[in-house]
Amino acid sequence: MVKSLTDLPLTVVNTHGHPDHAGGNSNFDQMWLPPKDYYIMREMCADEYRLNDLKAFLGESNPEYKHLVDGMISFKPYNIQPIKPGHVFDLGNRPI
Repeated sequence: MVKSLTDLPLTVVNTHGHPDHAGGNSNFDQMWLPPKDYYIMREMCADEYRLNDLKAFLGESNPEYKHLVDGMISFKPYNIQPIKPGHVFDLGNRPI
């Protein structure tokens, strides 16, 4: 999806380490995360944790469970950069 929007370099910035924010980070070369959330991301984005969540919310007999499990991207280590107070991301004419 992202490649269809731009061919510019990407910067992935997570507000926190929950799987709905950080679960797809391993698709990118580098990502940013507040250091206080490193442990949350490592625990909650692990495959076993996410599978248990899906089982608890949907149940293994739910067709949506199988669909999500089949499409799940396995967690793997990647380059995490810390977002420190005052950090500015330079997006050309848009410092954030």
